[in-house]
Amino acid sequence: MKRIFCLLAILVLPAFILNSCSKNNPTAPKLMSEQGNLVFSLSSAENIASGKVTIKKGSLTRFLPITIENHTGTVQFDDLQVGIWSILIQLFDADGIEIYTGEGGAEVLVGATVTVTITVIENTGELEIIVNIPTPTPTPTTAGYKIVYVSGSAGGYDLYLINSDGTNQSAIAYHETPVYPYSFPNNYRGGDVLVFSDQPSHFDVWQIRLDGSELQRLNLRGVKPRWSWDGSKIASFIFEYIYNSQDQICTYNSDGSNFIKLPPTSNEGSDRNPCWTPDGRIIYNHYTQTGSAIHIMDADGNNRRAITNYALKAQVTDCSRSYTILFTSGVHNNIYSIDVNGNNLTQLTARYSHTMSAHFSADGQKIVYYSFDSQNQIHKIYMMDQNGSNKKYITDGMNPFFVF
Repeated sequence: MKRIFCLLAILVLPAFILNSCSKNNPTAPKLMSEQGNLVFSLSSAENIASGKVTIKKGSLTRFLPITIENHTGTVQFDDLQVGIWSILIQLFDADGIEIYTGEGGAEVLVGATVTVTITVIENTGELEIIVNIPTPTPTPTTAGYKIVYVSGSAGGYDLYLINSDGTNQSAIAYHETPVYPYSFPNNYRGGDVLVFSDQPSHFDVWQIRLDGSELQRLNLRGVKPRWSWDGSKIASFIFEYIYNSQDQICTYNSDGSNFIKLPPTSNEGSDRNPCWTPDGRIIYNHYTQTGSAIHIMDADGNNRRAITNYALKAQVTDCSRSYTILFTSGVHNNIYSIDVNGNNLTQLTARYSHTMSAHFSADGQKIVYYSFDSQNQIHKIYMMDQNGSNKKYITDGMNPFFVF
């Protein structure tokens, strides 16, 4: 008789005017095929003769058998696309009858091997899956992380790259990109394609490679476009309040196809500032007359719930791979962190910092942001540790984002 038992999944982490969105057959960007590996190790396999591991990511499916020897087994998946893969584990007895099955998930990292340990827990009939994620190396140089940001003046703005130690500053495409102060450039984790929006009179969505090549307009409109972690989707929002309507979150494929406008959270207020969790959910702000709250929902708009209350007036900016959310709040726009369950609220910057646009590095260890120097009327970019310590000035500019 087939027995299906519950799975315990344990993750081990080392520690503005728009009235429409349109699309006219844009050319898909050429995304990098960043890859990594998954290794599965089965222990405590008594009474189990064989097994199979199936992994899926979107339309991609791969499966391999587990050969059991001396109550243990190992199987390895190589050259997997980065991102979150779902896992199905099936274990069989000597007669080929499935006696254990369980599901989980693991994140494949660029150039890394993620190990997954499968254990049958004695006397419980349960499977335990432990995903061990190595700390990725952000860059092979001593310069640390690399950051994209916006800089310029009323005469024109451009996208720049700079190392996190302040060295090797370079323009991505000097005076050739439709950049304005609040373009909010970003890439998907490990990718070399940036997405950003242009000036407020248009808010067209654009893409460009980090080397300045292949600039293209996606022929749709959206504010603050954000890549999903695996690079398959982009989310943005559209301004419609001036038409006595509600601002709404939009999602679409990386080439601009399959545009979907998600329904509003409620009959009043607006939805803005989307960003993605590693498992493909959307975190965003819902604004009402009483304030703004952070919410989370599935990518199709279902299963919505509030994370913070409206009195906090939070402006969400990012979510880390360990599901920690960054947001700004208060008169002086200080940076705070909170987890997706609404716990562990922590203030990370000082009272009069006037900080904005805070984002995590891919490994979750650093935060980059910018602050307005009111005395000198200059925007300055800083980096700090994920707990708010070791703040360091990098350069003048706005809207920074770790590209790797």
